[in-house]
Amino acid sequence: FLLSYIVGFGFLILERMYVGPLEADVIGWVYDVLISGVELLRSSFPSIFGASQEKQENATSNGSENASLPDENNETVEPLLGSYASYTCDTLSLLYTPFIMVVIMAFRDEVEITKVYGIKEADMEYYVMFALAIIPFQVIADIFLHNALELLHGWKMHEYLEYCKVRFLQREVWWKGHESSTLDECIEESLRSMDQLCFSSQYYMLNTIHVNAMVYFVLGVVMMTKAKYTAFGDPALFPIVTVILLCSLA
Repeated sequence: FLLSYIVGFGFLILERMYVGPLEADVIGWVYDVLISGVELLRSSFPSIFGASQEKQENATSNGSENASLPDENNETVEPLLGSYASYTCDTLSLLYTPFIMVVIMAFRDEVEITKVYGIKEADMEYYVMFALAIIPFQVIADIFLHNALELLHGWKMHEYLEYCKVRFLQREVWWKGHESSTLDECIEESLRSMDQLCFSSQYYMLNTIHVNAMVYFVLGVVMMTKAKYTAFGDPALFPIVTVILLCSLA
């Protein structure tokens, strides 16, 4: 058990230090290689691919323009955002794991996960204690990892988080997500809302609600499957779904 945790922590360090930050560069390199291969085929076999001289010149000019993009985007905040978002998810998982274990222990007969894998109830208690004891040490390790990321990749992570703190404290409305005018258009569209929430308490609350919904849904499906229960035959299903829809629309 301890050996598997150590190995997993080693892979976590590799993912945060090298794999995650370099993933975008590797994907961009693969894309450039594929584009170059396609253009080489078009220039070598124009009769087959039907590439005219004008199209080839346009492709060459576009390729030269795209080649300069990585140099211009080296100082963007997207890599930092992606790395820190991954860290927040890992931290939330670290804090949430003991609670999930307690839920599985409380519904041992209904879920039957521990029975299927042959885990004794006494062993689950040790797992819960280990999950609680490892939290402060993992947080300390994350502090060193953040420092190593700043030194290795030149990210200004501490300055960015201070900037997020100031933005959150000086927000115009109570709920930060309602400030549609504060979206930074210089950031990639898929990361703008996350940057807008400033990794604040509201951001972590949304993540916690999302995680709770997924965990309860999966455990509920497992329980119903084990009990051979059909939800569509329950007369209370329609009122429950109606109340949930009304709450979501309110």
